[in-house]
Amino acid sequence: MSPAPLYDEDHPESSLPPLTALRAARLFLSNAEDRRSTDEAQLTRLLRLDPVMPRTSHQVQIFCRMIRERRGHEFDAWITGVQQTGVQELRAFAKGLLKDAAAVRAGLSLVWSNG
Repeated sequence: MSPAPLYDEDHPESSLPPLTALRAARLFLSNAEDRRSTDEAQLTRLLRLDPVMPRTSHQVQIFCRMIRERRGHEFDAWITGVQQTGVQELRAFAKGLLKDAAAVRAGLSLVWSNG
């Protein structure tokens, strides 16, 4: 089965801006409270394109929450979840973080950081 087209001229979604890889990444990384209605519509459409999209979005949102709310204590559980069910790109990102896990945990936990 092929993925659904991004835009259908019979629906209001056709008035949304083009969905580029950069735009998709920004939607995944954005804080839900900061999204406009057009962002929400585009994200909803994006999440319907492929069965792995909702899980990937959820894993990215958990990581973003760890950064925003300094939840370094959730790092190991997040890594385990990504290693077990994450898409290849997210698993590669997690593998890179593990190369200096202590520094990542500190960056996710402490109020000050060099990064």
